[in-house]
Amino acid sequence: MQVRITAQEAAQPTPAGVVASALRPVPGYRTAPEPAASAPTAGGDAPVNPAALVGDVVQFAPGPLGIPGIMLNAYKHAADLMAQIQPSCGLPWYLLAGIGKIESGHASGGAADSRGNTTTKILGPVLDGHLAGNAVITDTDGGALDGHASYDRAVGPMQFMPGTWSHYGADGNNDGTADPNNVYDAAFAAGRLLCAAGSNLSDPAATTGAILTYNHSMAYVKNVQAWAHAYATGAYPTPSELPPISPDDKAIDAPDGAEPAPTPEDLPDPPAPAAAPEPETLPGTDIPATTVEVPGLPPVQLPKIEMPKIELPCLFNCPPPPPPAPAPAPAPETAPSAPEGGTPGAAPTPGQPAP
Repeated sequence: MQVRITAQEAAQPTPAGVVASALRPVPGYRTAPEPAASAPTAGGDAPVNPAALVGDVVQFAPGPLGIPGIMLNAYKHAADLMAQIQPSCGLPWYLLAGIGKIESGHASGGAADSRGNTTTKILGPVLDGHLAGNAVITDTDGGALDGHASYDRAVGPMQFMPGTWSHYGADGNNDGTADPNNVYDAAFAAGRLLCAAGSNLSDPAATTGAILTYNHSMAYVKNVQAWAHAYATGAYPTPSELPPISPDDKAIDAPDGAEPAPTPEDLPDPPAPAAAPEPETLPGTDIPATTVEVPGLPPVQLPKIEMPKIELPCLFNCPPPPPPAPAPAPAPETAPSAPEGGTPGAAPTPGQPAP
């Protein structure tokens, strides 16, 4: 999250609510070091994340309103972990999705590998006071997370400050590392932050208070709540529900007074992507399946197609038609039976009474 305070507050040596300038270790986890091979991209401000090169890029099915599939997976997995660790919080996945939408556009549209490592480091501006309305936050981590040894800046898809990450960071994908550049770890850490106050987020007031610990701005709260409701219902928010988040709004890092719930050693892994479905085919195929590739789009598998056989009427050199089938022979007439005591087959003589 970006740290912003007013010019009057910037003059204070230690703004209220900002975490102490000390990197506290996360109990039970190790923080991923900054790889030496990290280099800026062509844009110059988003270094490549070498950790993302370890996992394969996998296409997850997208979620409501176009949430990238891997982000939906991370939000739901984090909510499941919090339901196991702190069920009284009642953290819904779509609240995490609302924050992820505002903070990083769902990790720049789901740019992460199958293990959840973002393909580039998502970094906020360096908080050295060069931007109007931004605070001056001196370094708290030696540049280990944010790559800057003099000043801090927000890191990862959920935009954690290094000091806040040291307090709430956690391993969400069960790989032994707590890394704010991993979508599973970042979403889980965001859940720990939102639930740290011990409130039940089914209460709207508690939800507002939890979001304010993330960013102390009511415009920010309204944006997060609007998108959370949108993802829960599948209906886009209206422009009136998305007030602009002004740079002058007070937006400081989360306080570190509330202790997050402890995380057990044994946590479930995130769900794996579903196996790709078999290409659909139609019975009686005589046109083979084929793959169409368009630059910039995923390959499209065309199904096999059955072409029905059509018999056309003969017009030239046609064989003679088959002879008509013979008509069935008429059934023979049956003679009436003789009366009892008479001669079989005898008929009365005309003019004589019948016996």
